[in-house]
Amino acid sequence: MDHDMVSKKRRLDCALRIKLNLMDLLRQVPKDLGTPFGVPINVLVLRHLGTQSLATSCKAALDWSTLEGKRVVAYLNEEGRVFRGPFVQLERLASKYVDSLRLGRYGAGRTAQGSAELIVACCEARALRCVYAKLDGLAAHIETMPALPHLELRRLRFHECRLGPTDLALVLHCAPHLESLDACGEPLAGLAGALERWPPAGRGLHTLDLTDCGLQVADGCEVLTRFSTSLRSVHIQASDLRGIQVTALPGLEVLRLLDCNLERLDVIRILTKCALLKTLALCGNYLARPSEDPEEADDEEGVVSSPASATPVSWPRLAVPKLASADFRSCGLTSEDEMEIRECLPPGALIEFTEPKTSEPLSSSKGNRHIVFDDSSDDEAC
Repeated sequence: MDHDMVSKKRRLDCALRIKLNLMDLLRQVPKDLGTPFGVPINVLVLRHLGTQSLATSCKAALDWSTLEGKRVVAYLNEEGRVFRGPFVQLERLASKYVDSLRLGRYGAGRTAQGSAELIVACCEARALRCVYAKLDGLAAHIETMPALPHLELRRLRFHECRLGPTDLALVLHCAPHLESLDACGEPLAGLAGALERWPPAGRGLHTLDLTDCGLQVADGCEVLTRFSTSLRSVHIQASDLRGIQVTALPGLEVLRLLDCNLERLDVIRILTKCALLKTLALCGNYLARPSEDPEEADDEEGVVSSPASATPVSWPRLAVPKLASADFRSCGLTSEDEMEIRECLPPGALIEFTEPKTSEPLSSSKGNRHIVFDDSSDDEAC
């Protein structure tokens, strides 16, 4: 017999013996046996396995994976990128023990109302990830419930879910322990007003990533102010933050404001508030020294220096003494600007000015520039 075939047969035999031995062990352990962690033993085992393969192996295993007739699913995945069901019905789900919830376009085909009901039912979940899910009007569906939920969420991700500013604000209002927020492609203009109506219940958010969400300057100011004392990493891309003014960000270590229509003075104001900053990226913002001549012609990139800018200002010296890396690509900087920046930043910092290679020329309109840079989000996170 071929050596590969023998090896494969041995692996299958070994896997079968392990499964049989595990089932023999499980049959001897009451599934509702208490543990020091406050959950039954079967919930603890299923959390450790991180998969539903045990429940699908045989009828006895399926029974061991239930509590009071309801299925224990620690990691509920309805993204459907690999398979399409069968999906656990909400009334047959032990929702109290769901630790991680994923919703997506190809999942169970839930409506926005169905998704809202599932999110509220799984209120003990620590992570919620929604990619191309139907969540438009999420806040309206939650508000119709008898009482607002208390969500134990720590990590939250919304990508292209048609989420509005009120929807996000209400989720933040109901999740006092949230630590990480990642939104991409959600129309969140007007978030400042929504946060005034539904102020965040917690102040522990340390990672904020808002990409292509169309934020306006008031929205950016409000978000950064609300979580100023807790933020450690901020990534905002493709928004209009010109004129932004923020309070001190004492713990901020990573700041990426890409293609946010910032000017030189905006950046200088921000840098004076971030004493512990280690990583800075400002790609796609026009940061050259403002022209003193309002009639000055377009620069070589076709970008006009704003005559409305204040008197030319200098970069603050040693405002960010811990800075290790800075990215100023596509910022319209001259060689004199680059030299000034190098002199004002720590001598050991890695500073990048080289323009990215593009197949199309930059837009001649400063307000219409939209340069896509690498997204910092991790596809496997949450």
